[in-house]
Parts: sequence; structure tokens; C-alpha cells
Amino acid sequence: FFYVENMHGVDWPGIYDHYAAMLDDCVTREDVSYLIREMISELNVGHAYYFGGDTESADRVDVGMLGVDFALDNGAYRIARIVEGAAWDSDARGPLSQPGVDVVEGDYLLAVDGVALDTSKDPWAAFQGLAGETVTLTVSAEPTDGEASRDVVVKLLRGEGDLRYRHWVESRRRM
Repeated sequence: FFYVENMHGVDWPGIYDHYAAMLDDCVTREDVSYLIREMISELNVGHAYYFGGDTESADRVDVGMLGVDFALDNGAYRIARIVEGAAWDSDARGPLSQPGVDVVEGDYLLAVDGVALDTSKDPWAAFQGLAGETVTLTVSAEPTDGEASRDVVVKLLRGEGDLRYRHWVESRRRM
């Protein structure tokens, strides 16, 4: 039931016909829920919501984060940028900015815990299930494992929000 009979002047049967035509394109219950929410929005009223239905949800996989941007280069993942938070803020300091970690922009990430990165996959695939964990990274100034490669031990972040926000704040401060 709507609180006024005139439905805010909206042609409700017309709205129904418009959205019902899209039902055949719906694949999931969430698609149907989206259409229902769109129909409700046509009423142009605040505090009218739709919840419910058997919605699907994927299993959550926590991904360990480094606070970097990668670039695929020479057949390997290069660290294009290390997000610098603030050295004085332990909650906004990336793993590669910790004292004693010998990694610089331009280095290549070759392996995580001894497992080589697969360039046919997203680089973050190697970090699935490792949020908050301490890992050994194999890095190198060269795109292949060799004399220039070295191992560094870092504790991965559970998320990069604070780090990237602090980076943004500090970059604006320097302007």
C-alpha cells in the first residue's frame, strides 16, 4: 500500500508494464530486486525501500595488500608505485615503507612465499587468504629471478583505505 491513492501522480500500471518487459532479462534474484527498487524510485518518495529475497553471496576471501600499484612489464609484475602514507602514522604506513624493507618503485615482484606470480592472473591472486599475514616476497630490479633478486619479509595489510587516504592527504599538504 502507498500512503496516497494517486501514487504521486505516477502512472503505476504504466510503470509496471515498463519494468515487467525487462523481467525476461533477469538472471538472478538480485536482478529482479534491482527492477523492483527502480520501480519504487519512480514514485519519487523518500524512505521507501525494498529488501529481501533469496540473494546470492559469494564466499569472502580476504586479500593481503601491499600498498602498491602494479604494471605488467617485460613479462612480470613491476611495482609502478608504492603508496606512501605517513611515516609517523603506523596505521597508514604500507608494508614496503617499513624500516629495513629493501623495495623501491620499479622493482619486480617475482614470488610470494616462494610461489612465482602467474602473469595470466591478476597479481593480487597471489595474496588471496593472506590479509594480515607475514609473507616473504621475492623482488628484483630485473623481471626474472636471478642474481639481482632478493627476499624481503613483510606483514600484509587487511585493507589499503587508511593508507591511500593518508597518501592523498599528504600529497595535498605538499601542494
